[in-house]
Amino acid sequence: MAIIKLGSLISGISGSVGGATFSNSRSGPFVRPWSRGSNPRSTKQSLHRSRVATLSASWRALTDLQRAAWNIWAVLPAQNQTNYFGDTFSLSGFGWWCKAGIRLLEAGRSTIIAPPSAGYPAAPTISSFNPFSTATGNSNFRTPADEFLAYDCFLFLALSQSSSVENPGNNYALIKIWNLQAGDWFAFQPQLNEAFGTIQVGHKLHARIYRQSTEGLRSPVATIATVVAS
Repeated sequence: MAIIKLGSLISGISGSVGGATFSNSRSGPFVRPWSRGSNPRSTKQSLHRSRVATLSASWRALTDLQRAAWNIWAVLPAQNQTNYFGDTFSLSGFGWWCKAGIRLLEAGRSTIIAPPSAGYPAAPTISSFNPFSTATGNSNFRTPADEFLAYDCFLFLALSQSSSVENPGNNYALIKIWNLQAGDWFAFQPQLNEAFGTIQVGHKLHARIYRQSTEGLRSPVATIATVVAS
């Protein structure tokens, strides 16, 4: 289904209608013929599908009162989501059950039965971000001490081969998750190499870093980007 935003004329469209797929890039909107996507069977994709199936089954096993609690919590203003055009919308209770559950399972935690009772974490503070080529160092970022003591840390990265790129679009990959770290720095060179291969001097690495609560609520994002200098 396409998402269309109407102005005096159509001002935004994303998705598929008929035989056409509409999308956007840094160069602007474009349209291409619709085609059936591939059916990836990577380890990560298979794990994700397994988690969704497990969460769907556990949702059905909840009592009516438990499902009602999630539905009530899901439509509170604090849970509003934002689509591609910057408009807000609400997920269903089931949508949030899966969203929070997958986040917790990704972090190696148990899912929760009742909806979250605490608020959203604040965005993390990033003191420095140091990407290295494979041969010269161990890529890391630093935060004030104990910034993640009561939270899990999620790191997403995107790589640009040109230092002039300011926005890599949606080309971010989940690189690493840390649990309850008491230190002030986080290293990720092996995961960086696995995701992108050998990093070259002059490449630009873009980071999105979140704090996540033990109830699966994620903070606003902290963003930082640095050109690989050595």
